[in-house]
Amino acid sequence: MLRLFQLTTLVLISSEMLAQGKSLDFNEAKLVDLARPIYPLAALQKRAESWVVLTAMIDSLGTPYEIRVKESAALESGLRKGFEQAAMRSLQNSTFEPSRLNGEPRDSSFTMLYPFFLENNKVEITQRFKRRQDNFEQALSEGDQEKAELFLNQIEELGAFNRSEYALLETDKYQYSLQFFDDIDARADHLYRALMVENLTLNEEIEYPTLPDEMTRYLRLALLSTEIERSRFGEAQEIAQMLSTSGADLSAFSTALQRIKDIKTDETQYSVFGSTDDGGDWGIKLHKRTMYLDNLGNALNELRFYCQHEYRALTFMEGQTVTIPPSWGDCFLVINGAPNATLELIQFRSDD
Repeated sequence: MLRLFQLTTLVLISSEMLAQGKSLDFNEAKLVDLARPIYPLAALQKRAESWVVLTAMIDSLGTPYEIRVKESAALESGLRKGFEQAAMRSLQNSTFEPSRLNGEPRDSSFTMLYPFFLENNKVEITQRFKRRQDNFEQALSEGDQEKAELFLNQIEELGAFNRSEYALLETDKYQYSLQFFDDIDARADHLYRALMVENLTLNEEIEYPTLPDEMTRYLRLALLSTEIERSRFGEAQEIAQMLSTSGADLSAFSTALQRIKDIKTDETQYSVFGSTDDGGDWGIKLHKRTMYLDNLGNALNELRFYCQHEYRALTFMEGQTVTIPPSWGDCFLVINGAPNATLELIQFRSDD
């Protein structure tokens, strides 16, 4: 059964309106007519599940454009392509009521999760997957990297045919990276993928959850610790809120979370290092209002600010400092450049 989840809507607002001090009465874009996605036949025959997260712009007439796949779960390339194409066709042929600012229609960004879940499927782990999973966990407990890598590769070759197997595989990759490699960015990526469905459907009722509640809480706590270590404080606050909502004990993080809250408005200056993905993008939720970007000698092209009350795309210029007006609200920054380009983002407070 396909049940879709609208995740976020961001609106484009003119700087002139902000400068004039006009009140902001914003209504987000709404789905009016969904073109139901067709479950790919090859996946249906294999009883394979997946999810696809799409991002798009919705124009002032309610038509989607600039549709992109943000994430998808199927491991087998043929199945993954089928799920992604089905989701993209659905969104392309759907119609929306555009977002409105003070009654005027505006272009806005839109993110949607397409969960391709089979109806009445309890998402049971197959015996073949479980045997390899057990072997991997045994090798991990023994500290045997060679065997752990062998069994992890076997799980990947077997493939994950439902959302729980995919989440478990990403959990395995996280644990392998944690024990044998010092790659904190890779660990964070694996945790986000393992938690994708749980995090994006936090306030929705899912008949058959992807992961048990205990494992979801364990992974979120690991992700919170990871994001604090990476100085990605905006993301850390979001994860802490999820954990608090679920009743998790955050006492071990109380000092760190208070410090993060203080950093948002104090004079602390701090750096976050990153690298663009194969598509040339790197993103972060900004925690402070002023930022400076060092491209570390790499080719960067554009800075895209997706904010609560503003969208702005700026051409990257070396030595440029950007200050975000408070009226923009919280912002997510996407930096575009050459693939795998390293960068340093410095955030600090400006009193300008």
